[in-house]
Amino acid sequence: MQAGASGRFLGDVRFYIAVSFVIRLYGITDPPLETSHHWRQTSVAMVARNLVEDHFDVFHPRMDTAGELSGITGMEFPFLNMLIACCIALFGPAHWYGRVIVLITSSIGLWAYHRLVDRYVGRGPAFYSTLALIVSLWFMYSRKMMPDVMALSLVIIGLAIMSDALHGRRGKAFCMAGLRSRAWGC
Repeated sequence: MQAGASGRFLGDVRFYIAVSFVIRLYGITDPPLETSHHWRQTSVAMVARNLVEDHFDVFHPRMDTAGELSGITGMEFPFLNMLIACCIALFGPAHWYGRVIVLITSSIGLWAYHRLVDRYVGRGPAFYSTLALIVSLWFMYSRKMMPDVMALSLVIIGLAIMSDALHGRRGKAFCMAGLRSRAWGC
């Protein structure tokens, strides 16, 4: 019975998602001084800190690199920065909040990806493609304080929720990413 239980355990992609989550926790609190993308991580942290100081004005994200100018910069909507700013406001300043937020979101995104591929392609391709995604660049980028993998994860999670709603697996209230509409049969 033990061999069958361990076989089921090792055949479950959630095990590998959890293992990769734990592995990526190593060094998560290190400063953003890696050889690549340190500038991007520090700019995300800078905007998050400025959001706290500017009373969460998410429509005017500010950077400290503008000299005498206002520092308002054009960028993606600062959703990740806003979440980091909330953590700073609640728990005090720390530079690693963004990494943990992206890591959690990307792990949920992996599970949503697996469910989508399983539904539309099959169990085998879902399992192996999720394993390939875990060890791909996703492994490195999902522990950096950058909005790229988080945004992609949120899109995949949204697609999984929409797919569940269209197939009647989750409540109809989530149909079309939470919008209730008779046109979609909700």
